[in-house]
Amino acid sequence: MDVQENINIANHVAKRQNLLPYIVKARAEQEPDRLLMEEVETGQCLSYSEFHQSALRWAGALDALGVSRDDTVATMFPASVAAYQVWFGISWLRAIEVPLNNEYLGPMLATLLNRSMARILVIAEEFVDRIADIAEQCTCLEIVIVPDAQQRPILPIRTLIKEDLFLEDIKDWEGPAHYDPLGIAFTSGTTGPSKGVVVPWAQLAGVINSNFPGDKAEDYTDGGYYCPWPPYNLLGKGALDIAVRQGLRFIVRRRFSMRNFWPDVRKYNCTHAAIPFVATWLWQEPESSDDATNPLRRVLMVPVIKEFEAFAKRFNVRVSTGYASTEAGYCFGMADQLIPGSCGKVTQGFEVRVVDEFDEVVAPGELGQLIVRNKEPWQQMTKYFNDPVATSAVWRNGWYHTGDAFRYDVDGNFYFSGRMKDYIKRRGQNISLSDLEGQVDAHPDVIECAVVGIATSLAGEGGFADEDIKLFVVKTPHSTLTETELYEFLRQRTPRFMHPQYIEFIDSLPRGELNKILKRELRARPAGGALVQRSD
Repeated sequence: MDVQENINIANHVAKRQNLLPYIVKARAEQEPDRLLMEEVETGQCLSYSEFHQSALRWAGALDALGVSRDDTVATMFPASVAAYQVWFGISWLRAIEVPLNNEYLGPMLATLLNRSMARILVIAEEFVDRIADIAEQCTCLEIVIVPDAQQRPILPIRTLIKEDLFLEDIKDWEGPAHYDPLGIAFTSGTTGPSKGVVVPWAQLAGVINSNFPGDKAEDYTDGGYYCPWPPYNLLGKGALDIAVRQGLRFIVRRRFSMRNFWPDVRKYNCTHAAIPFVATWLWQEPESSDDATNPLRRVLMVPVIKEFEAFAKRFNVRVSTGYASTEAGYCFGMADQLIPGSCGKVTQGFEVRVVDEFDEVVAPGELGQLIVRNKEPWQQMTKYFNDPVATSAVWRNGWYHTGDAFRYDVDGNFYFSGRMKDYIKRRGQNISLSDLEGQVDAHPDVIECAVVGIATSLAGEGGFADEDIKLFVVKTPHSTLTETELYEFLRQRTPRFMHPQYIEFIDSLPRGELNKILKRELRARPAGGALVQRSD
């Protein structure tokens, strides 16, 4: 064996030992009684040793059912201790978890189960009825495991409960390598059909550099990471990775609750939290004299609200932001000295470009598509599961094409401007709908808004088809704002080609996974709203 081969083996071992399951295992051996995880609703607490042993029991149970390396195992759980135990058990076998959004039901759930090719589904009892409704449509499914059921549910598929599964003997398993999949994450499908993203373990290991750059474990004593986010996406899984690497207790709540957020933070001494899409809600809560006397020290805010500096001062926290996607990985991050609208600078291990339709780099300030590639292997998705056509569509010239519209400045700060599909052509100009939404949000009577393009038969400059601009706006309570007043407000702030044709006030915006606005539903709504009398 030559020197280089020895170096390669040592590097491989080091990368494996840096993965989340091995860090948990090492801590279970070194500090077995140290608290790892606590579930708010049930009060269930697990030490590192208890969690690791439960994961090994799951591995043994699934092995006895014939699960082996590269097999897919579907799961459906709320945010809970059990969700993470099952994930680790699957991973120790080097099998692949397919965590399903727990909002899925009916034909869509059947379709995703079939596409996952999973022979086994592990599911919380509260969701079992959904399987009864679609069992005949599930062509691959052979076994349903309901670990929290006291009695065996009646299903037309072999069904097991906890007492059927676990053996007395517990053994160690080889476990995953950095290039093995940690799971297959089905995208939320906000712009099209869901695709199964095969995510390697090495991708997860970089999450802390994007979420909380500059963080040091020694800065926190007995702190906790507050996670009310679902375990079927990388936000929930990445939160556990950060907690373990920082030595934080992992506090799980089934879903985000405005009423319980600050009481939970205080009760569990939580020092870290991700607050995607909910920072505005927290900011708009009435001020209290004890706002700053809370244990929270780091928050991830995506996107950054315009009041982020006042937010940081009011709640005595450090605010960071970033950018990641299930496919691209965690490629941007920034903390403290945030720049309004920016998602930060490139994180270690990535190269990025903003390019035109021919993959040529655009100049600073120009709108283009973000493309990404990793400097180290396995820091991005490997493929779309069983979908080579979709995979080849996003990988071109050696770069992953995100489909996201970006700008960058001469200092290396990057600015997300929405999906490339989320901009329209108006009067020969490309309009970022995200940019226009920012101007609408600046009105004091606007809580939130969404902008969509409406097809029109009129020809624009150069003979290209134009799109009309329509605003959907949620007003503050008791606001008397009219469509004409809002239009006049925008007319003073935006160029003519960005002025809207339609404005519709609605009670709330349709949302999907992680509170993302479902613009496809807005585009599909019947025509409505006021036709603004444009003077330009």
